[in-house]
Amino acid sequence: MHKDLKPENVMMSSPRSASIQDLHVVVVDFGLAQMFSETERGTEISGTPPFMAPEVWAGNFSKSCDIWSCGVMLFFMLSGTLPFMGTRLEDFPKLVAAEPNWSLIGGASSEAQYITFHMLCKTESGRPGAQDLLTDRWFSSHTSGSEGAGGRSAAAGVGLGLMQVKERTSFERFVARLVATQLDAGQLKRVNEAFNAFDVDKDGALSRDELLRGLMMLGASEEEATKVVDELDVSRTGRISYTEFLAGVTDLRSKSPHQRDKLLWLAWQQFEPDAQGLVKTGAIQAALAARGMKVAEMPKGFLQELRRGASGTITFEAFKSLFESDSSCCMMNSFVGSISDGGPFASAR
Repeated sequence: MHKDLKPENVMMSSPRSASIQDLHVVVVDFGLAQMFSETERGTEISGTPPFMAPEVWAGNFSKSCDIWSCGVMLFFMLSGTLPFMGTRLEDFPKLVAAEPNWSLIGGASSEAQYITFHMLCKTESGRPGAQDLLTDRWFSSHTSGSEGAGGRSAAAGVGLGLMQVKERTSFERFVARLVATQLDAGQLKRVNEAFNAFDVDKDGALSRDELLRGLMMLGASEEEATKVVDELDVSRTGRISYTEFLAGVTDLRSKSPHQRDKLLWLAWQQFEPDAQGLVKTGAIQAALAARGMKVAEMPKGFLQELRRGASGTITFEAFKSLFESDSSCCMMNSFVGSISDGGPFASAR
């Protein structure tokens, strides 16, 4: 559960000039989010008052509270006014228990009014689920047509690139993951088309089955496709996020020297080098943690380069040289164990 969905936390990683088919929407600020199961209930009353569901105010809620918040945003988009507005915090439990002024969205289509009404149902059982919304006629009629010839063509081209991911060194994959979080999705039309073509159920992520089937339809064997999916599913959730997919198609070796240097520099900047151009161990660990990565996922050559300096630092030139280094062709093994015992990072303070 995100638990704080509101317009400020829904952003576009695309330029304003991008066409509607090329828009890529992302959700940010997971400070209140928590993992959930089908039977688990939340109890902490938190969030942004105008977007909090009745059951959240009661301290007994499920993932359906996010559907309510999306319904509030949809009402706002259709009317320009929030459905529940109060001047005092204690006003909101009573406000959300009452009906909003439905006439405010009277100018919207009947389908839009219908889905908004159900998303703002007072009882959780009466609200649609996320999957129900994706298949709803009003929502599905506004999705991009990437399943057409353009989408299939893009999927074929991008799919060929994905098949090469298992041949890349650990350092290349490491850099690709860093770079993928910074690339402008609005400038990656064919990648977006390919992702949408693979994303059959349009839920914004690729299940293992979706990507396996997609790659096999492009001619990959089941064994080859499985290796690619395993390589892309870094988080081991059984689902490939857009960022993981983008990292998979980011092939540094296919770039010109100038383009490759720009990508390496972009990756390097994620470690926030100091005024002397040096990156310390602590900055690296913080940058990795912020991107859901772990120290153990760093290539062996990168760790060895860190250990060479008594201060536990690395320069951009040393970082760049690792791209061609034979030592970065495999992931670290028993060497990782020394980290917890004060190994290569022990000297950094």
